[in-house]
Amino acid sequence: MREKFSTYYELRDACCRAGCPVCRLLDHRVHSYLESLFYESVNDPSVRERVRGALGFCRNHALKVVTIGDALGAAIIHEDLLRIIAKSFAENRLPRQSNECPACTQHRQFEQRCIDTLVEYFDDDEFQRAFKTSDGVCLPHLHRISLQVKEKALPEWLITVELQKLRQRRRRLSEFLRKQEVQAKNESLSEGEATACEDAIDFLVGTTD
Repeated sequence: MREKFSTYYELRDACCRAGCPVCRLLDHRVHSYLESLFYESVNDPSVRERVRGALGFCRNHALKVVTIGDALGAAIIHEDLLRIIAKSFAENRLPRQSNECPACTQHRQFEQRCIDTLVEYFDDDEFQRAFKTSDGVCLPHLHRISLQVKEKALPEWLITVELQKLRQRRRRLSEFLRKQEVQAKNESLSEGEATACEDAIDFLVGTTD
């Protein structure tokens, strides 16, 4: 029997929540990384060097920093960055990035681990049962999975689940459109119909940065 590691159980449990399980798990992991950085690692020299090398964070992850709520940690990190940039200006040179946004690195590495795990446990009955109750994976992650398996075809059960979820999305969106017509103006929208367009967008582009 194959040993199951934490990523397997995290993915399985993410299937119980709304949206693409991979996106859901990535959002949680990046948020936890940023929260830990600003609450616990602000003065860690190695962390400071990675942040300095990236000249901070990409726009999407910088905006997440604002929502975390640790104003002191964020102020310390960004004052340090402004000081370094000011020093470069004083030396008549522009600062340049030597590495990517640290949160993007975390995202990229963990995303690959999720895809690897999902592909490895395609044939696992427990995972299949959990996945079939999920909303399925978004189109970008479906493409990533397809690239991972390379010349092999995607499992029939996975395609069946994705097609079923796609039909449900279309049905809710069609009902939303129908209820915008004059003759249906007295019909109320269900919760799923009210968010059908947002759900379609999430499927098409994913919800991770």
